[in-house]
Amino acid sequence: MTQPSHLTIIPIAAPVQHAPFNLIDTLRDSLTNAGETLQDGDIIAISSKYTAISEGRTIKLDEITVSETARKIAERHSMNPVIAQLVINEADHVFGGIHGFLLTAKDGIISPNAGIDRSNIPLGNAVLFSQDPYRSAARIRGEIRQQLSTNVGVILTDSWLMPGRLGTTGVALAVAGFYPVKDERGKPDLFGNPLVVTRRSVADQLVAAAELVMGERDEATPFVLLRNTRIELTDQPITKEDVSIAWDECIYVESLTRGLLPDDLQAAVQAEHDRALDPPIEGRGSLSADQYAKILPFLDREGRVTRWTTHPHQRALLLTYLRDQFEIGRVYKEGEVNDLLKAWHTFGDHAVLRRELFEGGYLNREKDGSAYWRTNTTFV
Repeated sequence: MTQPSHLTIIPIAAPVQHAPFNLIDTLRDSLTNAGETLQDGDIIAISSKYTAISEGRTIKLDEITVSETARKIAERHSMNPVIAQLVINEADHVFGGIHGFLLTAKDGIISPNAGIDRSNIPLGNAVLFSQDPYRSAARIRGEIRQQLSTNVGVILTDSWLMPGRLGTTGVALAVAGFYPVKDERGKPDLFGNPLVVTRRSVADQLVAAAELVMGERDEATPFVLLRNTRIELTDQPITKEDVSIAWDECIYVESLTRGLLPDDLQAAVQAEHDRALDPPIEGRGSLSADQYAKILPFLDREGRVTRWTTHPHQRALLLTYLRDQFEIGRVYKEGEVNDLLKAWHTFGDHAVLRRELFEGGYLNREKDGSAYWRTNTTFV
């Protein structure tokens, strides 16, 4: 009988575990109960949490001693101080955090709270990553080959958050038996152009497929067989260095730390972006296109001035811009001046703008301030 050539994803249910157990015996029994057998070339995805429980990597929260540093971090980020302490203990690096979570690097993965998990475990406990996930994956692969007489690849799976996206997806915490990244650099694309930077994370792609049937809640499916993956197996040792990237080469880490745009340049970029989305507003008045471009960082989409500046040239441009919103030849009462300025700025200080327009010669007025009118004097 001809074997199917398409990728096959086979979920394997297994008993819920709370204490150390024999993972290979459990896998063997679960395969039997599911009516499945391992085949040479299969990739078996195993929950990293299930693996960690089998290794005794659970911890009672009431046995954790909380340091002053952990208390400060917990207060800053509204966290349970015990969890903050566990993160400090387990993470290779802590970047920062938000309400309830710290962003960390752990075993080559950037993830919340160093992978510490309190779901699907008795109350008052937490599950940590394996002490050395890649060594665990290699050990499991070796035991499967020895005890089940099958040559397979192994992935320890975990959940991950994509930056800027809602919801979790799968990520390979560790692999054994195959190279987790396929280098496509130098190969042609559809139009014959050589790829320059593309490297496919095939291990992460397989985990994402496995997570569809593994689930995140009460599915009790810690094993998934991935068959016909067309992945070539190897006995070469695999480590986190085969998948992780230096932080100064990581687009997320570097861009959000040392590569972060300064405020003035970020404002300029945002202003140009906004103008690219929306046609430029009318009301540029007497400013040239170049002059108008210089004040774009100070304007919102409606053309309102969002902040003031002490820079003489920029202030002169902004004052000219505001002056040009007044009609030539019209006389304004002070209240009308105030209303117009309120409509053309957002930082709530129309009195300062009115005074600067008058003192700078952009508006003239009666001595008693009862009437104002626009001047046509050019200062830029």
